[in-house]
Amino acid sequence: MDYPINEKVTPPYWKRRNNSKAYRKAYQLLAQKIPLQYEGKVADIACGCGGLLAKIYSRLKKGTLVGTDNSEKMLLISHEFLSAKGIASEIYESPDNVDFNKPGVYLIKDDITNSKLPDNIFSRLFFTFPELGEDYPHLPEEESLINRAICEGLIDSSLAIESASTLIANSHLSRIVKPNGLLIRTNYLQAEKSEKSFYNEAIINWQQELAKFTGFSLIECIFREDEEIYKDTVNYRLGELLSQRAMAGYWTTVMRKQH
Repeated sequence: MDYPINEKVTPPYWKRRNNSKAYRKAYQLLAQKIPLQYEGKVADIACGCGGLLAKIYSRLKKGTLVGTDNSEKMLLISHEFLSAKGIASEIYESPDNVDFNKPGVYLIKDDITNSKLPDNIFSRLFFTFPELGEDYPHLPEEESLINRAICEGLIDSSLAIESASTLIANSHLSRIVKPNGLLIRTNYLQAEKSEKSFYNEAIINWQQELAKFTGFSLIECIFREDEEIYKDTVNYRLGELLSQRAMAGYWTTVMRKQH
């Protein structure tokens, strides 16, 4: 899946990614974070073409399944993808008119950086392989959050721009997860082959601190080697070379929201 950088924003890219063997495998593994015959409220934030939604749906007995995206085109593509698999869904222009207590599959136009989703609603929340930009204008409260993270040593001021999107997304996601609910995230990152790698330990430690800072506790942080998925990173597409000690892939973190 070696695509030009300027193709990242187009539906053809997302469709090819959604149907790729690598992502289908990843979605299957992620969906296993949902118990079989689950009856709670589940959401996939920035759901794209609906690949993960379909895998999650197969594990639900009944309940509410929500996919959000800031693109109306992507919601339509997701609706068509689910329909082709026999999964009925409804599209909404905003969360305002959605009855989240009514079982069903709802595709909602919503921007996680300024989400209108209700507080404390989802028992399982997915935010995977995101394309959340780092250059969008930050709200005053987001700037305050970044500054507090710098003051408390969570992020270095020289890396604030790179870390801001992850930090801000976690803070928004924290609001819409129920207490004791789970947030499942993925991040495109390398890992080192050594089991006692300082780099790997540093990633896990940072995820622990990030979880605590945004109202979660870290349950799991694991790395999966998959170079095809890692090829979607901007750095790779700009010509980044992997070191001989590195493995390309993604980290999956599972965090539980505190009371």
